[in-house]
Amino acid sequence: MAKSAVQLSVAELLRPPAQALRRATTGRSGEGSSSTRLGRGLDFAELRAYVPGDESRFIDWRASARRGNVLIKTFHPEEQCPVLVLADCGASMQFASVGALKSIVATRLAAALAWQHWNADDEVAIDTAQPVRDASMAGRVIQSLYQRYVQHSPLPEAQRRDGVVYLISDGSGLEQARDWATQLRGRARLSLVCIEDPLESQPPQRALPVRSLWGRGVLDGASLTQQRTQREALRCELTRQGASWLTVRPDVGIDAATAAVLQLPAGQAHVA
Repeated sequence: MAKSAVQLSVAELLRPPAQALRRATTGRSGEGSSSTRLGRGLDFAELRAYVPGDESRFIDWRASARRGNVLIKTFHPEEQCPVLVLADCGASMQFASVGALKSIVATRLAAALAWQHWNADDEVAIDTAQPVRDASMAGRVIQSLYQRYVQHSPLPEAQRRDGVVYLISDGSGLEQARDWATQLRGRARLSLVCIEDPLESQPPQRALPVRSLWGRGVLDGASLTQQRTQREALRCELTRQGASWLTVRPDVGIDAATAAVLQLPAGQAHVA
């Protein structure tokens, strides 16, 4: 396994991405947007004339009938909200059969998401620290992220937050996602990223000897099958509640994974 697959430097996390990516629009106006800003987006602004490309669901039929031409409802832009990025680096994340360790993938992806939001002038926090909007102060946030990686820190306890929350973990840590979903319901958009090793998505029929940062051990296929079933049940539960879910293999490129996360529609599950 390559050195970059088992070791991570803070220097690579401090490098901003070469390309700014677009995030799926969160507005209700029907217009495409690269903004990551969230809010109610439901406050009526005004009526305007229909133009080709407008979504029919925003037509005000009564007003259109009174005035004799098709009118569209428009809404005030959604307000900016802070972004929280949580990367699980606990014991279960210190493993990979392909690509990099899951903890490294999670940390790299968390840094990439943070940089994309800074490029969009959003406030970003790692863990539960104070959010930072100015990219010139990003070093403090990235250092906090790197320390979580070094210390093998699991996910923090759930708390009530507003804005956008990314939770990056695996089949073990995502159980705590249920607590986060409960705390965030009606307040924030939750995007769950599940780092899933191929041996976890297709468990072996027999026990396999493995080596991790914790030493030698045995990978139990029956236990992995049970975890996969629980993970699927959790995915169905949380997406029904409006959370987004993306499954990422450890060998998928970070740029591709970041783009997939940013384009996740609410309440849907995808595989990168």
